Amino acid sequence: SRKTYQKDFHLGFASAPVINNRTMEILRSENIPNTEFVPIGDFRGESYFLLNVLNYLSCLDYENSIVTFAPDDPDKVIFIEKYVFDDTELDKNLMFKIPEACESEYIFVNNRFVELLLEYKFKGLFVLPPFVELFNFKPLFGTPLR
Repeated sequence: SRKTYQKDFHLGFASAPVINNRTMEILRSENIPNTEFVPIGDFRGESYFLLNVLNYLSCLDYENSIVTFAPDDPDKVIFIEKYVFDDTELDKNLMFKIPEACESEYIFVNNRFVELLLEYKFKGLFVLPPFVELFNFKPLFGTPLR
């Protein structure tokens, strides 16, 4: 019989990854603000949840990031090639999104989240290093969500 690979994170809907019950309990114990765990059902005896991050921070460092603005609207971000954050709020926010990336809906995490990934050996997720240029990266560890 073939051994199946059990993931803790799965590609979900838009920017809401699907997580198993174990992962939900661990993340819930961290008291992450503005985060929902939406039950979506059971599969093979395991409960699954959408991880919905509602925490938006305005922490993008425009001077050090590589950002493209709309030609007709100098305030509208249309593409971010390299993310650099003002880290004054990051220690207090385990998971967050940024308003400038609302169309891509990336979820950003702080170092504490990376520590949790290593401590609990979560599977099915990869983390990009800070200050990464998105089209020239190697994950810190792990495998892609897909």
